[in-house]
Amino acid sequence: MLQSFVSKNNLKFTVLIDTPSKPFNEWTFPKVCELYGLSDDLNPSTDVYPIFHCGCVDTKNEKYKAALRKLFDELETRVATTPIDLSYEATKSIYSYTYFASATYPFKDQVKIVLEKLIEGKNGCENLDYDVESRTTGRIICLIKVKKNDFKQGFAQATVQLESSLGRKRKANKMDKDDGFNKVWGIVTDAEKWYFMECVQVTEGKLSFKLMKPALFVAYEDAGMKDMAEKILGHIIWLLEESQKADSAVNEKVIKKPRSSSNLVGKTDSVDKS
Repeated sequence: MLQSFVSKNNLKFTVLIDTPSKPFNEWTFPKVCELYGLSDDLNPSTDVYPIFHCGCVDTKNEKYKAALRKLFDELETRVATTPIDLSYEATKSIYSYTYFASATYPFKDQVKIVLEKLIEGKNGCENLDYDVESRTTGRIICLIKVKKNDFKQGFAQATVQLESSLGRKRKANKMDKDDGFNKVWGIVTDAEKWYFMECVQVTEGKLSFKLMKPALFVAYEDAGMKDMAEKILGHIIWLLEESQKADSAVNEKVIKKPRSSSNLVGKTDSVDKS
C-alpha cells in the first residue's frame, strides 16, 4: 500500500511492504481451502479438490528399463537394510527419494533433483523437502512433500508451495506467455501412500488445484511390492515426460527467434562493401 502526503511542498511517501514470512507448515487445511476459495467449511474434506487424472507410462518400454531396474535394486537394498519405520520422517525420505532418483535417470541431461530449495511466495516461504527442476529453464517441475502423518496438513503445505513454485521467476530469455509454464505438480507421500497433485494457472491470478484419488499404496513387505512400486514410477515418469513438452516448446522458440535488425544491417553492410 502506498500513501502520499503533501506537506509544505514536500512529497512524502509511506511504504508498507508485506513480506512472506509465514512458513508453509503453519498453514492448516481449512485456512488453505479458504485462501484459494476451495471451501469455507470449518472442517473440509479432500473432496474440495477436483480429481487429477495423472497419466502413467509403460515402464517396460525400452527407454525406461534402466530406471525400473535401478528402482528395484535400490528398494531391495533398503528393505533388507533399513526396514521402513512409519514413525520416522527420515526413513520415509530415504525410501521416497529412491523413486525420484530412478525416475529422473532417463532425463538426467534435462532435469535434476534439488534438496531443500528455498522458495518464497506471497503466502509463505520455506525449504522444500526436494524438487525436480529443469536444467534448461530452471523452473520447478515437481515438488515433493514427505509426511509421516496428517496428510491433510501435507496437502495444505503442498498447495501453498505449488502456488509459490509456479510464481517463481525463471530465466527471462527462456520465458514467454505461451511457453507452457502454467503448470506444476506436487507429490505428498509417506513412502507408502502416494498422492499426486496438479496446480495450473488458468488465468492471471486464478489457480486450479487437483488431487489424484484414491492414494496409491506400496506395501514393502508384501510379495506384490514390485508391481506397486512400478506403478508409482510410471506416474512420476509421465510427469517428467509432460514437462519435457513445455521445455521443447521453449527451445524451439529460442531457435526460431528472429535475428535483430542490427545483425541484419551488419550483414547488409558487409555485402555492399564486397
